[in-house]
Amino acid sequence: MRLFNSQYNTASFIYNIRPKKNYSYKNNSNNLLLIFSSVLLILFTSLIDKIEATEENVNLGEFFIELNDNYTLQEFFTKYYQDNNDNLLLHDVISKSEKFNGIDLPNDNELQLISLNDDYDELSSDDNSKLNSPGMKIIYGRYPIDTLKQFYYDVNIKSVTLNRNLDLAEYIHQPNAPNHLNAITGSNNNEFVYDSMAGIGVDVYILDNGIELGYIVDDSLFTRVHKMLDYTQTTASAGNNNHGTFIANLVGSEFLGIAKKANIYDCKIVDDGNTNIFKLFYSLKAIVKQAKITKRPSIIVIPLITKRSSLINNFVSEIIHKYDIPIVVPAGNDGKDSCLFSPAGAYGTLNVGSITTNTDKSASVFEISKFSNYGNCVDLYTFGERILVSHTSSSNKSNDIVKSGTSLTSGIAAGLLAYHMSRGLSSKEAIDIMLKDSLSVQQPGVAFGNGNDIIKVIKLGN
Repeated sequence: MRLFNSQYNTASFIYNIRPKKNYSYKNNSNNLLLIFSSVLLILFTSLIDKIEATEENVNLGEFFIELNDNYTLQEFFTKYYQDNNDNLLLHDVISKSEKFNGIDLPNDNELQLISLNDDYDELSSDDNSKLNSPGMKIIYGRYPIDTLKQFYYDVNIKSVTLNRNLDLAEYIHQPNAPNHLNAITGSNNNEFVYDSMAGIGVDVYILDNGIELGYIVDDSLFTRVHKMLDYTQTTASAGNNNHGTFIANLVGSEFLGIAKKANIYDCKIVDDGNTNIFKLFYSLKAIVKQAKITKRPSIIVIPLITKRSSLINNFVSEIIHKYDIPIVVPAGNDGKDSCLFSPAGAYGTLNVGSITTNTDKSASVFEISKFSNYGNCVDLYTFGERILVSHTSSSNKSNDIVKSGTSLTSGIAAGLLAYHMSRGLSSKEAIDIMLKDSLSVQQPGVAFGNGNDIIKVIKLGN
């Protein structure tokens, strides 16, 4: 079955999708680029709330429409298609759905019904008695942008999902991995071994000074960065030297990150190295609203710090415990007790400090960085000194950028958290795994508030 469109040079189109529009799908690169850009626009803006985003391998324009259980096929077609005989339309769709040969996908603008209910196989053009049969009702097709918007706002449509690819579940070996990844696995051959899921389906929100696409280290991350909000008046390159871009690289880039397939959301709230509580709270509110609608696993990274504020701590803790969204924060770079700062001292945050990047993998040489905050509020430590945050190629290192600080450790930890959550773990389960897999390291001459001199260093378990 095809959708009628006056731009097609054929007379075989018999069904017209509502509302009637002139959508030009002529086969040229400019229009294809326009279509693809429009689809991405849906994902990046309001429609991201309901459309299941994919990070790569998008099959251009192909969508699955899942109807709510109490919404019949007849009601769907009656609302969105114009024809004198809805039963004939249904019969046509269902009969053609049985013709998939396992190789060729349906032609452009052909609809396909996908259901496990055998009643639909027996439907005839003059019998609608089985149209209300229960079970999942999924319709595959290609739709113009305006129609996808209608689907999004239709309460009777459960989901709108891109026809994305599935990858083999395997462990991948990354040779010549940067030091901070190599150290996490404890490998002696400069190799980082990770699960192929690697953050897929997890949304990571980074509250920083913006993500500059020109400093993203690989094309894979470029396609997974979504601009969510901008509460600033500066460019991403102004102020703190592409700080947000470096955090994004450490969270999810193919070469530098752990969550190599996670969706990264750019929440730009920092002007010239700082922001304020109002912008922080409003950005967090927007993230919570989106996460509640998408229902996708979500993580918030706040690589920011200020002196202790009970207001900030309480607001952040409410998000964590009421909405089950983990928030990863840096311990701070003042060489003091991290509990004296916010949001580092907020109850429930995943607070990450820095240790030295000594090339000796022996646990006895792991020491807290001189600049890193410490204490009971710090949950984990990882390498935060001279971390590679931007990389051009393995053969040319002249443009490589190296940075230090606990904001970088929070990015590394957020990537590992997304990595575990993509494997089906809740945020609490993922954090518990991170703590369980961590390496306990004694710090001679160091005593925290509870008299404990043991710190936990991030390790990636088997």
